[in-house]
Amino acid sequence: MSDETYVSERVGAKSRAQVEIMNPQIINGGQTAFTLARIYDESSDIDRERHFSGKEVVLRIITLPQVDEKSKKELIVSISSATNSQTAISAVDRTASNDQNREISELVFKRTGLLYESKRGEYSDALHNNYVDKNDIIERSLFTRIMHIACGRFALGVERRMMRNTGGIIPETPDDASIDVFAELYEIYMEITENRPNDLAADKMINDLTFAVFVRSLRLNRRQSGSNEQLSDILKQARDLNSDLERWARENLPEFFKISRDKTRKIYSPTKWKRSSRYPTDVEAYIKTL
Repeated sequence: MSDETYVSERVGAKSRAQVEIMNPQIINGGQTAFTLARIYDESSDIDRERHFSGKEVVLRIITLPQVDEKSKKELIVSISSATNSQTAISAVDRTASNDQNREISELVFKRTGLLYESKRGEYSDALHNNYVDKNDIIERSLFTRIMHIACGRFALGVERRMMRNTGGIIPETPDDASIDVFAELYEIYMEITENRPNDLAADKMINDLTFAVFVRSLRLNRRQSGSNEQLSDILKQARDLNSDLERWARENLPEFFKISRDKTRKIYSPTKWKRSSRYPTDVEAYIKTL
C-alpha cells in the first residue's frame, strides 16, 4: 500500500523500470518479506547470488492518494480479507494490527515494558538479534485473556473459544489501574508456568489464569494484613489451599452441583464454577474466611 507511486522506464536498461513509492506499508506478505530479508542478511555475496539470481516475487502496489485515515484503515482490512480468502490466514491474523488492540498494546508497553505480539512471529527478528527478552513478549491469546480479566470481564477471559468468538479484539481501552492488574496477573502467570508461557493449549492456559486470579486475591489479602511475602511463598500457600477452596465451594455454592445420571447423588462441577463470572468474588469471600 502506498500514498503515491511513480513508474519510470528511463533507467538505461532494456525491459527494466524503476518504481518509487511513498509511505509504503506491507499489508500481506510480511512473513515473506521478513524471511527473504533474513536470508539476504545472513548470506555472503556469493550465496546471495546463488539464492536470489533468476528469482522473482510477485508484488501488487495499491495506491490511495488523499484518503482519510479511517477510510484507509477500513480499506486495508477489506483488501487483506479479500486477498487472503483462499489461504489459511485467520481472521484474527488479518485484523490484529488494525483494531484498537494496537493502541492498548502501546499503553501496556509504556507502563510495563511488555510487548503484545499481535501477529505470530512479529518479534522474531528482535529475538534473533537479542533486542528483547522472550518473557517480555506476550502472545495475543494470553494478552487478550489477561486484559479481559484485568478489566473485570473474567468469564469472557476464560471462555474456551474467546479468540474465535471475539476476533481477539478488546472492546475498550483500559485505565491505568486495569493495566496494573494486567501486569500483576501476567507476573503471577509466568511464575505459575515457571516462565514457560508458550504451552498455549487453551484449557491449560485457562486453568493457569483461573489459579492466577486466586493467587492474586490471596496476595492482596496478605498485603492488607501487613505481610510482605515473596510471590513464590504466596504461590505455595495457594497450592496448599486449592483443595480447601474447592471444599468451601462444594459447601457454599449449591448452584454448581448437578444430579448424577442415575439421579442418586449430586456431583460437583468445579470447571463450571471456575469459568463463571462470579468466581473472582467467590474467591475473595473464601479468603476472608481464612
